[in-house]
Amino acid sequence: MKMFAGVAAGVLLSLTVATPAAQAHPLGNFTINRSSALVISMDRVTVLYTVDMAEIPTFQEKPRIDADGDGGLAGEELDGYAQGLGRSLIQEVTLTADGEMVPLTLGDCRASLRPGQGGLSTLRIEVTFSGELPSERTALAYEDRNFTDPERLGWKEVTARAVDGQGIESSSVPSTSPSDRLRRYPQDLLSSPFDVTTAHLIVAPAAAGGRGSSSASEGGGRPDALGGSFAALIERPLSPPFFFVAVLLALSFGALHALGPGHGKTVMAAYLVGAQGRVQDALLVGVAVSFMHTASVVALGLATLAASNLFAPEAVYPWLSLATGVVVLSLGGWLLASRTAPLLNAGLEWGHSHEHGHPHTHSHEHPGAYSYEHRAPHSTGPGHGDSTAHGHAHPPGPAHSVGRGHSHGPRGGGGAPVLSWRGLGAVALSGGLLPSPTALVVLLGAVALDRIAFGVVLVTAFSIGLAAALTAVGVLVLRARDFATGRLGHRAGVLLPVLSAAAIVAVGLWLTARAVLNLP
Repeated sequence: MKMFAGVAAGVLLSLTVATPAAQAHPLGNFTINRSSALVISMDRVTVLYTVDMAEIPTFQEKPRIDADGDGGLAGEELDGYAQGLGRSLIQEVTLTADGEMVPLTLGDCRASLRPGQGGLSTLRIEVTFSGELPSERTALAYEDRNFTDPERLGWKEVTARAVDGQGIESSSVPSTSPSDRLRRYPQDLLSSPFDVTTAHLIVAPAAAGGRGSSSASEGGGRPDALGGSFAALIERPLSPPFFFVAVLLALSFGALHALGPGHGKTVMAAYLVGAQGRVQDALLVGVAVSFMHTASVVALGLATLAASNLFAPEAVYPWLSLATGVVVLSLGGWLLASRTAPLLNAGLEWGHSHEHGHPHTHSHEHPGAYSYEHRAPHSTGPGHGDSTAHGHAHPPGPAHSVGRGHSHGPRGGGGAPVLSWRGLGAVALSGGLLPSPTALVVLLGAVALDRIAFGVVLVTAFSIGLAAALTAVGVLVLRARDFATGRLGHRAGVLLPVLSAAAIVAVGLWLTARAVLNLP
């Protein structure tokens, strides 16, 4: 037991210490970030062009770097790759002086690998372009059109500074890099990273200002410490005690991840209430979400491995988001229709009486169940003339009382429970269709380190932890529903399912609209 505690403490400490170094990219593991630093002298412009690829793009580039196919990336291979990429990059960079094209030539090119998350590497490429100015005073315009796929995420910046007696009279870009040329990303721009690919400036000898645009702000993306700690598990030396601790930590990371934004918690909770779910139904939903999330991570990982040259993995996310929104909207519409149709057909009346054409009445109370008291002996024919369709008949016989053996009108929220495999599948899609990028990094890192089985175990444990947290949320929601129904009586039992279904429709509309706006 002491050994286990020591291993657990050591793992947690090492993860805490090691995590920050692996968090370099403000928009996550899919990003390709680039910086153009213009250095302007009296007769020349030099462009220091930098590309910083996160873990997954670097993983996809490795087959192009590995010229001899031996699985290793030697210095000569990196230099050759940088030269080839530099020749490609310069084709998509333009510089004009007073409206005339300035021919650019390729200079030094170099590439280097750095440690990233999950045993993967990140890639930094630095190339130099330069061109001659026609005059000392001129209006310059610069544009970078590289990596312009709409789905390609990343930080994009341009800076300009003057040297050797040259000055800048006006500029649309700052003179210093807010990210230190992609070395240290700011801390407050995660939601709105730099997206600058052009520059317009006027240069002249000894210009007074020499300043860039004041629109640049300091700051950048906050690192995801939780994701970094989970990804770091795949790198540790494997032993039986560590394996056990790693699985427990993966479960914990999955649960904590589930409690963050997303993963269909609202949809799941509203579905369980709207469909008159039970605790075992919450468990089924959790299992379904776990299975779906694991499958989505493995599927995207396999696609990344098999077709890395054909698509960028992040390009899939907007379409998966759209599919999630459509599924949620469809689920909400179906649930809302199933909840409201019986109410519309039956008519919701609080306390009513039925005249049967014979000398007795039914008095009804609705505390959540229905009771009936027959005031006099009677005999009936084969049916009642109720407007609410009892669906039963009284045979001739003595006086009797009818307890809760039948119900009149909508049950609970209008109609029979609508829990079904179709509904469970829809909730599973809403909560697990979008794979966690960190889980994908772990899986690809496992492939790179030849620990595929261990990686699959960690991803599965992560998904189980995620599902356990969602199940706990579902159980709490069901308990709250039962409490509200007990306190408020039949009215809550009728209204809660309808309101829950309407909430799912609203969430579906919001998810779909957001996904459409983010489509490439």
